[in-house]
Amino acid sequence: MKHRRTFALLLSAGALSAHAQGTSSPALADQLASCRAIADATKRLACFDAIAGPPAGSGQWGAPVARTGAQSPGKADSPHSATATPSPEQSFGLRGGDTSSVQSRIQGSFDGWKPRQRFRLANGQLWEVTDGSSGHYLTMHEPQVKIVKGALSGFYMDIEGVTQRLTVRRIE
Repeated sequence: MKHRRTFALLLSAGALSAHAQGTSSPALADQLASCRAIADATKRLACFDAIAGPPAGSGQWGAPVARTGAQSPGKADSPHSATATPSPEQSFGLRGGDTSSVQSRIQGSFDGWKPRQRFRLANGQLWEVTDGSSGHYLTMHEPQVKIVKGALSGFYMDIEGVTQRLTVRRIE
């Protein structure tokens, strides 16, 4: 008897929820249709974002910074601006980065690596070996590196002249 009441209560709550969603659906459909009709991709995305509301966790580290209306999208932000958005290369390896790879050079000479060794790249990024591997090579001066995004948020470093691929994480 107790289970029947619980089931009936859940069933009626679900029906009320579906009814409430159904009554607001035409307004949402109209909003989506108006956004879909916008030709400019940036304005269309802004319209959809306005419907969705603020992202979960906005204000936390790694959340994208929105531009204010006073800034023009064609102007480059100053590096000291509070609303400056990093380039895809600068944000590569950080949460929310959307670039699939980055190329640079290791600063200084390179003759191999050991577990947890850190490499400073010419673009200013700092990467650390995380796979526990080590390798020794003839000394190379500022070899070219390519860091690619792998599965499950992993990053792999390919070094010019080295056959082994290193698993790395970005420190800075």
